This record gives sequence, C-alpha cells and structure tokens, in this order.
Amino acid sequence: MDQLLYVLACHPLCTEGVALSRRDRRWRVIHEWTAGWGTESSTEEEPSSQEIPENQEDPWIENVTAFLDRHQWRNQSLVFLVPTEDVVSRKIGFPFKDRRKIQQALRFELEGELLEDLEDLRFSIDIRGLDQQNAEVLVLLFGKERTEKLQRICLERDLLIRSIDCTAYALFRELFQSSSTMPQADEGKNLLSSEEHAGFQVYLGADEAFINTIQGQRLEEIKFFPNRLAELSAELTENGKLQDFLYEFAAGTSEEESPGPRENLEQELEWLCGQFTRHLRGRDYSSGSRIMIHGIFSPAIEWDGIRFKMRSFPLPEAETLKQRQTFEEDAEESELEETFVAESEVVGDESQDPAPDTLDELMEEASRRSEEEETPEEDTLELPPAVKEEQVPLISQISLLNLTGRQMWGVLGDTREALHELHEKHSLSLYSDSTPWRRFLHRNRGGVFGLVLFTMVLLGGWYASLWIHNQSLRDDLKRTDQLLQNEIQRVFPEGKQSGIESAISGMSEKIRKRRQEIKVSKSFEERNYKTLDFLNRISTLLEEPGEFRIDQMEYGKDRFSMSGSIESYDRLQLLKNGLMEIEEFKDQRIVESNRKSQEGIIFRISIDLK
Repeated sequence: MDQLLYVLACHPLCTEGVALSRRDRRWRVIHEWTAGWGTESSTEEEPSSQEIPENQEDPWIENVTAFLDRHQWRNQSLVFLVPTEDVVSRKIGFPFKDRRKIQQALRFELEGELLEDLEDLRFSIDIRGLDQQNAEVLVLLFGKERTEKLQRICLERDLLIRSIDCTAYALFRELFQSSSTMPQADEGKNLLSSEEHAGFQVYLGADEAFINTIQGQRLEEIKFFPNRLAELSAELTENGKLQDFLYEFAAGTSEEESPGPRENLEQELEWLCGQFTRHLRGRDYSSGSRIMIHGIFSPAIEWDGIRFKMRSFPLPEAETLKQRQTFEEDAEESELEETFVAESEVVGDESQDPAPDTLDELMEEASRRSEEEETPEEDTLELPPAVKEEQVPLISQISLLNLTGRQMWGVLGDTREALHELHEKHSLSLYSDSTPWRRFLHRNRGGVFGLVLFTMVLLGGWYASLWIHNQSLRDDLKRTDQLLQNEIQRVFPEGKQSGIESAISGMSEKIRKRRQEIKVSKSFEERNYKTLDFLNRISTLLEEPGEFRIDQMEYGKDRFSMSGSIESYDRLQLLKNGLMEIEEFKDQRIVESNRKSQEGIIFRISIDLK
C-alpha cells in the first residue's frame, strides 16, 4: 500500500487540500480539493457536502472540521498550513552563541516583544550564528488554543499531525525544491547560492500577501501585509473556476458589468505594491538581490528595479490564454469524436485489432494515440515579451500562461513540488505529533480499556496474594519469636528481662566458658601422673602407724635419694625392703646411713639408677 500524506491549507475564506502518494521513493499529487467562495471543486467525484453549523465560536476551526468530514480524511498523516497572518514572527539578537543560554533568555526577550501573553502561544525557533560571539534567533509563534483544537479534531478522526507550518515557510521550502532541479547553467542566478545579497520571495495570492527575506539558505524574516484580496476575489467569483476568474481579471472585463469590485481589487493591488516597495527599501535592496514573485495575482504586478507597480490591463497574454483554453477544449472534443469513430470502425472490421475491454486498456490506448498526434498550434503559443525573464535578469514571477490548468487559489498551487518536504519535523515546525500512540489509543479505546481493566484485576489479585503471604510470614515470625523467648528463659533465666539479641549473646558467652572448662578438665584427665603415683607408692610402704617423716626426696635420672626420720630400726628396715620391691629400684644398689637422735632415727637412703 502506498504511503499517503494530506496537506491542508486553512484560510478562513478558502480551505484547500492536497493528497500525496509515495511510491518508489517519489511523491506525487493524486487529489486536489478546493472549498471556498461558496463553491466546491475537485479533480475527482466527492461525497455530498455537509452544512457548516451556524453561531460557531471559531469559524476557522469549524471550516477545518467541515472540510475533514466532507472528504473523509482519516487514518493518515496530515500537514496543516496555517495562514501567515495567524503566525507571529520575531527576530531577536543575542551577544552569545550558547544554545542553552539562548533558550533560557528567549522567553524573557519574547515577553517584551509581544502584546499577547506568552503562555497562550506555542513557538518554534531557528538559531543562527552571526560570528564568533553573536547569534540571532528567528521565532514563529502560533496560538496554543488553536493548536489544541487541531489536535483534538485530528485525534477524533485518527489523523496523525506530521507538522503545523505557516504558508510562508512552505513557500520557502519550495525554493529549495526548485533550486535542486535547476539546470547547471542557471546556478549563477540561484537565490540560495548568494550570501552577499538578500533575496525576496513575494507572494501575492487570493488568500494572503507576504514577503520572505532570504539570505543564502536561511529564512531571515517573514513580513505579512493585511489585505482584502480574499473578500474582493470572492465578490468577483461566480462559478468558482479559477481559469475563468483569471481570464476575466487579465482581460479587464466582468460578466456582471459592475466595475466597482474590480476597481477595488486593483486599488488593493496598487496599495500592496506600495507596501512591497517600502518593505524592500527598508531591507537595503540592491541590484544584486533577486526577487521571486508568486501567487495568482503575480502576473498583475512587476518590479522595474525601483518599485513595484501594476501592469497595464488588459494583459498581453490574456488573449493567448483564451486561445489556449479554446484550443484545449476543441482538442478534447475532437479526441473524443475520433475515439468514438475508431471504436465504431473496429466493431465492424474483424481484421483490425480488438477493442479494449477494460478501463486500463482504454486509457493506455488513448495515451498512445495522444502521443502520436501532432499539435503544431501549441508550439506557436510563446510567452509575450512583457513577461519574459530576460528583460529583468534577477526578477522571476509566474506568468499568466503558467497558471493554465491550476486548481488551487492559494499557496498550495505554488508549492506542489515541495509539499512532501514538510513531512519531516524541522526547527520552525509549530507543532508535530512525536508518536502515533495517541491515535492508536483513541482508535482502540475499548480494547485498551479492557486490557487495562484486566491488568488491574491481575495486579490486584497478585497484590492480594502477596499481602496474604506476607501476613502469614509475619504470624510465623511472631510465633517463632515467642517460642525462642520461652526456650531462652528455660536455659538462660538471667536473660529473662533482656532482649533476644542480648540473651543470645549471654548464652553464647556462657557456652564459651563451659566449653573452656570442659576442655581444661579433659586436658587434666589426659595428663601422665607418674610422680603422684610414685609418691603414693612411697606413702604406702609403711602401712602401720608410727612416727615417719620425709624431709627431702630427690628423684632424678641417675639417682634417687630420700632423707628423714623414723622411730625405729625395724621400721627403717621395712622401708628399705619396700623400696627394693619397687619396680624401678629392683636389682639396684642401695646405700643407707642412719644415726640416732632425740627425735628418733635419722636416715638417708640413696639408690644409684645407672
């Protein structure tokens, strides 16, 4: 499916739309619609129109709404071109180039430049550096309330706003498109290649009048001129056909034979010429500056190098335009007759090629025949000398003959080749939908609401389950804490009044001390007590009671000696015999000495162990 893009020019008296299709990376216009001046025209058959309700708060918005509903624009991308008169343009200079500082200071500067409240406007900026230190900013401002209304009506119709731009910027983008297709020989006169002299785009259409000041590849300034061209053109229009209106205006005639509206229109054009001249003189116009004139009224004025002025009526090319229209009508009628005669002959002649059966075959056959036919009359229709560009090398304007076949009254007719350039967001875009999610949500409100409700129920159930689980864990923790306290009180009564952590610390300290005691006890139990056992055996040598005292005893590796007192020699002999029975002293030589004293018999016994 081809990508579609709608472009809508929203003028209070004339709403025009174009549908573009993209195939093989190329955009082409497939539909054109014009609504205004009390009539409707289109390149294809359209649905029946709807009446616009009366007593509306904002007729501008209501015209847009009625146009969208009348032509059933839905489910596609849309570009709005708002009139330049509804866009406020300001250019502000700054003594610094830092972008963040400029954005911070810009709002304070704008509040001093505007009569309106800045909170009621949306604005876009284009920052340009002048030199190493200075910068200037071109600011475009548009009403926030109207932007929100356009958002709402597009959201209701599933339309995605690619951008909201003013008509002056669209005309500026057309200059880029035309310069990209300019032949190499004309590059020297290209407006975009000149940095020394400023260029001017003058637009004089049935919808509005403005001048773009361009320096190199930058849009420097937009100047709008209030006028009554739309009302005066509506007064002179009867059938809504642009070609008839242009011929009557260029020929200086009117079917109503009432010169009043026509004279008013010429006076309005003369007044605008004076305003254009004053504006160019205030912008230091020089001979090197190029002027490009656009709009359906551009053939009516000219620049003589000093000022803008009206051309003399009737225009020289008016008769040529009438001849061309008559010739095209006659050519269409003759082509239809020849096609009918050829089809009649083919039906009666079986030897000829079969007649086309489908619409595509018929269109292909008609195209082939139109290419074979020769039209020498068109070659003789040359541009009159009065409008040839060679007379004024740096002036270019639309000739009346170039408007042949044009359907659009306003700026869309001058920007057909560059409308697709507005598809992408740019620095001077007044508004752009970032994503199509809002349109998707609006289109699937029921499904999204059901999904959100199901998600909320699912999350609510999950949260309830999680809460119940957490509550159960809290109860288990309380019971475990109570059981732990009871056990602590049972094994550690002194920690009854303390907390769990203090009680556990006290119990840990008590367990550590008990383990230390058990360790010491086991270590004492595992020791070798040979000396105690030897002393025990010595003490049991004399079982009978009596006086017996040991004053000194020495037990070494080489000798055992013992001295003391005993009551009698018999007991001394028993002691000596007992020592001989000890395992360590068997077969050893015992030396014994004694003497008698008042305390008894004092003895000394020594045993060599070698």
